[in-house]
Amino acid sequence: MEWKLLTREDYVTTSWSGGTTTQLTIAPEGAVYADRDFLVLMTTPENGPEDLARVSAALGENRAPAAPAVSLPLAKGERVLSIREALFAPQESVPAEESLGRVCGAPTVGCPPAVPIAVSGERIGPEALALFHYYGVKRVDVLQD
Repeated sequence: MEWKLLTREDYVTTSWSGGTTTQLTIAPEGAVYADRDFLVLMTTPENGPEDLARVSAALGENRAPAAPAVSLPLAKGERVLSIREALFAPQESVPAEESLGRVCGAPTVGCPPAVPIAVSGERIGPEALALFHYYGVKRVDVLQD
């Protein structure tokens, strides 16, 4: 594994409903483990208490009041095919806003690891469209017509 020393100029700062978050490092480079509501910190059994203490010191203390909770719809997917059948069927990528009524080909998540908005083999309903919009999902893999 190749390591790269980052400086303050390399850090990525993102604004979200609770304030701002600064990405100090990410592996693999280019991976995304955040959405507009959550930032995911992934540790491994190799990380000891000293690593977590360094992360805690780097993040500091958040004294901002909690952001108001947002009520999101529950995507009620209608099962059309099994997950296996859908994953192996011919697929195409379409803009999220054009996926209404189509059958999901590959799971779509806002921030891995996460619960998929639409599961392979489910018909995409209006609730899923609202969630795609909320989480910034631009394209969805659907079964070819």
